[in-house]
Amino acid sequence: MTMTTKTTTDSSFGSKWWRSRIVGVATALLLTMAACSNGAEAEIATTTTGDNVTTTTAATVTPTTAAPDPAALLADALGQYSAGYEFTATITVNDQATTVQTGRWLNGSSQLMISSGDGEVEYIVTGGGQWSRLPDAEWAEVEGSPATAASPLAAMGTPDSLELVSSDGGITVVRAVYPAAALGIDGEPVVTSLSFENGALTQVAFEAEISGVAARSVTTLAPLSDTSPIVAPQTS
Repeated sequence: MTMTTKTTTDSSFGSKWWRSRIVGVATALLLTMAACSNGAEAEIATTTTGDNVTTTTAATVTPTTAAPDPAALLADALGQYSAGYEFTATITVNDQATTVQTGRWLNGSSQLMISSGDGEVEYIVTGGGQWSRLPDAEWAEVEGSPATAASPLAAMGTPDSLELVSSDGGITVVRAVYPAAALGIDGEPVVTSLSFENGALTQVAFEAEISGVAARSVTTLAPLSDTSPIVAPQTS
């Protein structure tokens, strides 16, 4: 595979994908988590002492956890990543991983590595510009519009519909339908599976036609382990 830093980020498939707002218009996430309700059932205990009967009424609380509200769950989870997150996005065609992107987004800037076939290219994108480099090469500025301060995940806050699929043991799965443009692709609305673990969004998965090829995209998300600033690289 031949790669060149002269390709603009808007026209190259790999860089278009990372800027696709999967992993936009900034949206105020004002929904709140639904409250859980507790029910109580009374249990009657009787104790007999000689000819006297003492009756004691004790309240045994049986917790009843309400099913999570998908909209509130999504809003809260996206809010957790509003300052930054790490991601790994894998595009699979015919059960073969064709493109893998790993990186982080922090306060409006991105740093990522795109691997496709036997080629790799690294990107840094800030509000001041975009740069890329091949392995063991120097950084070169890339044409294209600088990044905005809005989180790339912001577009995920306004799906066409949400439906709770399952919720058990802190693991919740939600079915979401998004306009294709919200995921950075063309075509009809896309059915997406959102996985949450203890309220945190951990995976976004969908199948769609990408560049004329049927493909599956799976993106895992996690809190930042590296919070160092992402800054423009030095170029010669």
